[in-house]
Amino acid sequence: MINNQFNITLFGIVLIGIVFLLCTNNKKIYGKEPKLIKKIESDININLSPTLTTYSKAELSNTTFSEDIIGWIENSRNNINISEYPPCFNDSVKIIYQIFKSNNLINQHKILLEAISILLCHLNSNSTNQCIQNNINVRVDDLGNLGYERNDLTYESIVKLYAQKDLSPVVFELLLRATTIIENEIKKINDSNVLNSQTKINLRNLINQFYSNTFDKITC
Repeated sequence: MINNQFNITLFGIVLIGIVFLLCTNNKKIYGKEPKLIKKIESDININLSPTLTTYSKAELSNTTFSEDIIGWIENSRNNINISEYPPCFNDSVKIIYQIFKSNNLINQHKILLEAISILLCHLNSNSTNQCIQNNINVRVDDLGNLGYERNDLTYESIVKLYAQKDLSPVVFELLLRATTIIENEIKKINDSNVLNSQTKINLRNLINQFYSNTFDKITC
């Protein structure tokens, strides 16, 4: 009786082992599943030094009035420099340029002046051409290539404060990218000792005035 039970138990163990081996041989072996890494837009390309060599080679037709031979992005769209100032600069923003020039900051913070120039030239084309003809998508890309991403919506409140309420997505993107560049460059200046306190205040007021004079006029 005991022997029969032992044999039955032994047979069961052997049968389970055979089934296990068969299942193991037929089962596919997969590699370890890779860990997914979530990319956050604000972590990508923030505060990278901009590469401007492409733009510095813009065709200037030998007419630039800067003390340094500086190419501006809008030169590539046949917008020429205005005397010593970047393309499309008007009287209200020439003071900003002069602050940078008098403190030897033009090359160091050139992308801030580029952003202003791009928006002003876009505003000029905005007033004369249909929306489809005014290079807004190209200008959005140019601003994106100047070293900063949208930085999520950190500066959305500034855009909404100064711009029209019913902006199209592409206009919002244009203004947001320009604002991101300008505000990051202003922060760098404020964190340094290159300007005295009163000049920093004046610069901040001039930038706000630029926003006020420009943002609500850009509609496409």
